[in-house]
Amino acid sequence: MTDSRNNTNPPSDGDPIVAIANEIAACHKRATELLRERTTGGSNRTIDKEAEVDRLYTRIYEARDELTGLKAQSVEGAVVQLAVASNIFSNIGENPLDLDHRCCALILYRRLVYSAISFLCDESGIEENDLALPLFLEPHLDPWKLPSDLPANVIRLHESL
Repeated sequence: MTDSRNNTNPPSDGDPIVAIANEIAACHKRATELLRERTTGGSNRTIDKEAEVDRLYTRIYEARDELTGLKAQSVEGAVVQLAVASNIFSNIGENPLDLDHRCCALILYRRLVYSAISFLCDESGIEENDLALPLFLEPHLDPWKLPSDLPANVIRLHESL
């Protein structure tokens, strides 16, 4: 792992993914503080804290879902997207989901992974056919690609189905 103090990349303050990640971190920190405090104060105060915690966690999940609609614009943004993808993948495996929810989670997962890897490949100069990437990241599953961007053999395959 590199030392971030020696990082020569420009700051990613303008990356909306990083901004959303910072918002998520702030919401989580506040919710954690409220959960620690909820035993102090009167009953109305406890109810108010629980309601605020609920609002904060709702915002965390909304913000997480917003990340799936954005393409990575920085290494930090790509790392955030891969971390969120890992969280979604864990949820798929650990929670019994009906088929519709499982498919939705898989779409969100793919959007995050393909966005992050696309950015990292572009940033590092890795070509689409390098490192056997098409074997592991099947181009026809890339939710960011239009059908017209796919190789002709993949389009023919889909038309024959």
